[in-house]
Amino acid sequence: MDSHGNIFITNSGWNNIREISTAGIVSTFAGDLNGSPGSVDDAGTAARFFNPQGIAIDQNDNVVVWMFRISN
Repeated sequence: MDSHGNIFITNSGWNNIREISTAGIVSTFAGDLNGSPGSVDDAGTAARFFNPQGIAIDQNDNVVVWMFRISN
């Protein structure tokens, strides 16, 4: 949860990060809207994730995402 009370969750199946506002509005905070996987360090929907697993939010409301990938 950020300092404004917004909640952030990983959506591993869709490879993105969802935000639930204090008003209950759900939106895509980061990652591809269509769930395309990838690994791009960028902001908003320009970012790409592959199986995001965890989130940390610092005192400045920076969101850090942890991904887990198994490769053969």
